[in-house]
Amino acid sequence: MKGNYLLVSISAIFGITLVHKAFNPFVVILAFIFLLYVFLRFSKIVVFVCSVCILFFMAYYLLFDLQNQTSYVETDTFLKAKFITSPDMNGDTFSALIKTSTNEKMQLNYTIKSESEKKTLTNLQIGMSCNFSGEFTRPNESRNLNAFNYKNYLYKKKIHWIYRPDSIPLDKCYQRSLTIYERLLLIRQAGINYIDTHFPEGTKGIVQALVYGERKQIDVDILASYQTLGLVHLLAISGLHVGLLTGAIYYFGIRMGLTREATTNILLLMLPFYVVLAGGAPSVIRASLMLMILLGCIRWQKILPIDAISITFLVMLLANPYNIFEVGFQLSFVVSLSLILSSTIIKRITNRLFQLATVSTIAQLCSLPILIYYFYEISLLSIPLNVLFVPVYSIIVLPLAILTLGLHFFIEPIGNILLTILDFALQLLNEITIFGSSLSTFTLTLGRPNIWLMMSYLIVIIALFVNWEKAKKIRSMTGPVICLVVVLAFDLNSSLFNPYGQVTIIDIGQGDSILIELPFNKGNYLIDTGPGLSNFKKEAWQEKRRTFDTGKDILIPFLKSKGIRTIDKLIITHGDMDHIGNGETILDELHVLELIIGDGPIESELEKKLLIKSYQKKVRIKTVKRSDGWVVDEFAFQILSPTGREQSENDRSIVILTSLGDLTWLFTGDLEEQGEKDLVNSYPNLSIDVLKVGHHGSRSSSSEEFLNQIKPKIAVISAGVNNRYNHPSPDVIKRLEDQNSIIFRTDLHGAIQYKFKKDFGTFKWILP
Repeated sequence: MKGNYLLVSISAIFGITLVHKAFNPFVVILAFIFLLYVFLRFSKIVVFVCSVCILFFMAYYLLFDLQNQTSYVETDTFLKAKFITSPDMNGDTFSALIKTSTNEKMQLNYTIKSESEKKTLTNLQIGMSCNFSGEFTRPNESRNLNAFNYKNYLYKKKIHWIYRPDSIPLDKCYQRSLTIYERLLLIRQAGINYIDTHFPEGTKGIVQALVYGERKQIDVDILASYQTLGLVHLLAISGLHVGLLTGAIYYFGIRMGLTREATTNILLLMLPFYVVLAGGAPSVIRASLMLMILLGCIRWQKILPIDAISITFLVMLLANPYNIFEVGFQLSFVVSLSLILSSTIIKRITNRLFQLATVSTIAQLCSLPILIYYFYEISLLSIPLNVLFVPVYSIIVLPLAILTLGLHFFIEPIGNILLTILDFALQLLNEITIFGSSLSTFTLTLGRPNIWLMMSYLIVIIALFVNWEKAKKIRSMTGPVICLVVVLAFDLNSSLFNPYGQVTIIDIGQGDSILIELPFNKGNYLIDTGPGLSNFKKEAWQEKRRTFDTGKDILIPFLKSKGIRTIDKLIITHGDMDHIGNGETILDELHVLELIIGDGPIESELEKKLLIKSYQKKVRIKTVKRSDGWVVDEFAFQILSPTGREQSENDRSIVILTSLGDLTWLFTGDLEEQGEKDLVNSYPNLSIDVLKVGHHGSRSSSSEEFLNQIKPKIAVISAGVNNRYNHPSPDVIKRLEDQNSIIFRTDLHGAIQYKFKKDFGTFKWILP
């Protein structure tokens, strides 16, 4: 089996995927092709081992998943549990992982009631057990297409509940005897706290990430810029960090007179402890475990690097087969495997700079499909910036961070000198990344590719590497490179070939945001942007490191996941926060061609700010009123309101009538009863199929007279879950039911999507 463990690893992937995808025909065909390839090219023992491995991991994953159950029910209240992670206090939110007396993990979330209580809760630490009384709640599912699924994320960690205690009385908590693992976690937390206390604000987050694998304290904008530019791997402990650290220990061990065998034994003993201290991320485990296998085999029996990484992969899947679905796990193994397989390409390049550029190119190419699938965009600056940043981080920043922390702890004056140098270096690097990420010209937003595009990327990239390895001249690689550019270009412009249009009522919380996509990319229209950041003032101790932002956390990721780079018309129905709140974010993140606002006085401060930013961004601004509209091929959009004479801001909402997929749609903004009366008086023959219910289903909208006139077959309501206004009103629901309308609600169904082609279309929604 020497040199063939990679085939066993691929077999394990198929075994897990076949069960996870419920024997999807596409996966079954791929597995058959793989086994046929092994049968034709390799010995019988290899065929036998691969076949057995597929069957074994099918059964293993099935049993593993069946055992992932909870022993609690929603009506339970009392809980005895132990803290298994260091509690995190983010503003007035206290959170930690706990393990119950039945050995089940849960996420504990608690809202701190006062500043004095927050100080008291700092006494809680890993290993302490407490008696709680509180509420069991289910984790949230994803409520929009391609959104992060928190429930699924916790499920893969065998967590089924979020526990919300009524209080955390310290008199009901006690410290139990600690295991070695828990003591290591306490040492790790003490190191993180030391950096938090003694290092500058702009530096401490990155140092915590480099030394302990903790990224919570990194500034949001800095972290986002590293992610955009494909540099975030530098802030994650990986093979680079593990290699540098073990290399330094090995060198000093030999210099101190230890034998190679003794130094190797020390490293083998240290690496498991280092995994815990470094946070235990997949990249850390992969690098450390692979290094342990290589060190062990160097001493006792030689092993090929490709076998070492394959065995590491199998061990990690045996420990937890859910690992295969984690993006960090996927990236770590794909990049490492590609570099191992491309060793002949790297070795034949003698120039150190060109060699580094080659390594960066290989890493970016092999990770390209994964990055596009999960993050929807890539930066053309990634490779040149990696060539610059990798040596700077590996030669200067990482060693300097470790040395600074050590000296600061033992000899603070010298540590402070080094800290000044480190702070200057990191501030400079951070400014470069923020500037680079602001150059949107170099960022390609592609959206989440379908299965055929993913397969095209994989085939072309594999073909490129095969040609690269065989190529004696760069010219012989022209064909594969052109093919990759063609696939990228097609992906970038795939909407031009899409005959389907879509209307998506985005679940943006308590607000409105509706995306209309016309077929063949003839127009992308965004009606309203949902609520922005809350303006509720909090005391200093309640301020979070980062506040949830519906624009940056819901709306922008959703639009980018669909490959949308340009908004042809940004339509703001009126100036209320829950409709215009993310307008400036849209202007900052996407290319907006035209801003449409209703005729009438500009009273809202948010409207004034949006208009100013639109002028600055050179966005065309158009004011519309009744009888205005536009036509794109067979699609006509007619403005029915406002007239400009309305008294209330809600009744000045832009009302749009259009026909999409053989259905007549009426988008009403926050139109209220008086505006509805004016509408039916002006358009007595108005009859529609789909009503976007006005004002989130408020009692003041969707009057009986209005509904009797338009007779909607389908009603769509955008309202937040458990919103404080109790929208939609039961009265409105009753009126719609009296009309025999089919009712869709974002608070119950999540995002609602209508996909159409010519005169046919279908509705679907995210939540079951």
